[in-house]
Amino acid sequence: DEIDNYYRRHQDEWEQEDCVFLRELVLQPEARETTRDFNLRLEEILKRVEAGEDFCDLARRHSRSPSAAKCGQLGDCFSFDQLDEKVARVVFKMRPGDVEPIRTDWGFHLLRLEEHRPRRVRSFAEVRDAIVRKLQIEKVQGEIPRYLQELLRTVRVEISPGFERYWDDVNARGGLGQ
Repeated sequence: DEIDNYYRRHQDEWEQEDCVFLRELVLQPEARETTRDFNLRLEEILKRVEAGEDFCDLARRHSRSPSAAKCGQLGDCFSFDQLDEKVARVVFKMRPGDVEPIRTDWGFHLLRLEEHRPRRVRSFAEVRDAIVRKLQIEKVQGEIPRYLQELLRTVRVEISPGFERYWDDVNARGGLGQ
């Protein structure tokens, strides 16, 4: 089968890098909050996380990030290169369920590792539809030059004055579709 053969011949196209799913809880100092008070608030939330309080609930109530509405969930699976290097070095050493505080320009992030997916080749079932689309596009693109050449043989083409130069360029390159 053409689709199966394409999958086997192009394994590198379906390789998925080592990646992580993360949740975050972002804390920033309040307007008149002292550094000491902010650190106490940060420590209190960390203790609550370590005691097993629901991270989702804490993120919804305390995070200053737009992700708070989604329990702190951050997008898709991030590869090492998609993250800030400082963040990546920490989260790629964590185990699922671990929470680590990281200071960034945005404030303090409590990052929770939800899942760490090792590098893998996606299965045939996962990529079959993408292969079908790709093969269909390749076939259509391969037919366009032949179709245009046939069209030129069967249709009268009139070149408007001033456009002869463009037509000459097309013919110099071997015709349309070249």
